[in-house]
Amino acid sequence: MNRSRILLHGAIALVLSLTAGFLVFSWLQGQGKKRQAPVEQAAPAQVQLAVAAKPLARGERLGPGNLSMAPYFEKSVPPGSFTALDALEGRVVMVPLGVNEPVTQDKLFPAGSSGSGLETRLGEGRRALAVRGNRVMGLGGLILPGARVDVLMTVDDPDKQGQKLAKVILENMLVLAVGAQADRPQGGKEEMLGETYTLEATPAEAEKLALAGVQGELHLALRGPLDRETVLTSGASLRGNLASLRETDPPKDAPPDQTKAQPMVEEIRGAKREVAPLGSKDARKTGGKP
Repeated sequence: MNRSRILLHGAIALVLSLTAGFLVFSWLQGQGKKRQAPVEQAAPAQVQLAVAAKPLARGERLGPGNLSMAPYFEKSVPPGSFTALDALEGRVVMVPLGVNEPVTQDKLFPAGSSGSGLETRLGEGRRALAVRGNRVMGLGGLILPGARVDVLMTVDDPDKQGQKLAKVILENMLVLAVGAQADRPQGGKEEMLGETYTLEATPAEAEKLALAGVQGELHLALRGPLDRETVLTSGASLRGNLASLRETDPPKDAPPDQTKAQPMVEEIRGAKREVAPLGSKDARKTGGKP
C-alpha cells in the first residue's frame, strides 16, 4: 500500500516536472525570437530637387552657376519645388535663399520678371528715390550699395532770417545704388562715385526726401552695419555751434574766484600801511603825501 502511493506520487511529480520544463523551454524560445535582429525595411523613396548652390540675395537671376541638385525624401518635398534646373533658367529670386535651400515657386518673382532692375530688390511697400550727390556727399566714394545712411538737410532757418539750420530728417536708409551701379565693386575695389544716390524709402519718407532735395542741401552720414538705434536731435544752428565748448558764466551769487588777480588799493597813513581789494568796504580814498 505504501509502496503504491510512493510510486503514484513519484509519477505525478515526474509529469509536473516535465510539464514545467516544457513551458519554460517554450518561453525561452519565444524570447529568443523577439531578440533577433528586425527585418530591414526598404529605404524611403528619394527625389532630386533644385537647391541654391550658394547664398542668393533678392533680385539675383538663377542659372547653372548658382543652382545644384540635392536628394530629398518624397514625403518631405516642399510644395512648388523644381526637379529640373532647366525650369529655373532666368528666374529671379524674390526671397533670400541659403545654401542647399530648396528653390520653390513662392520664393521667385513671376516668370518673365527682369532681374536687372531695382524693382526686384525693393522691399514690400518700399520705393526707390534718387538724390543728387557729389564726392563729398559720398564720402569720397566710400558709400556703396547696401550701406545704411542717415540723411541730413541744411536749410534756411524759417524762424531766424539769414540763419542756417542743419537737421537729421531720415535715419537708417538703405542705399540701393550709386549712380547706375546696384552692386558693390568687385576685384578688391572698395570705392564708388556717382552723381546720384538711390535710397529705399517708404512713401512718406520719399516725400520728405524729395522736398528736402529742393528746399535745402542734403548730406549723407554713413552708419555702422549693426547700428539700428534711432536718435532724436534738435538740429544745429549757427548760434548753437558758436556756443559749443564755451566757458559758462559763473552764477551771480557765486563767491569771487580767488585764483584771479584783483585790483588792490594801498593806503599809507604815517607809519601805518593798509592794502585792501578795490571796491571792498575797507578800501578808502587817499590823497596827499604819506
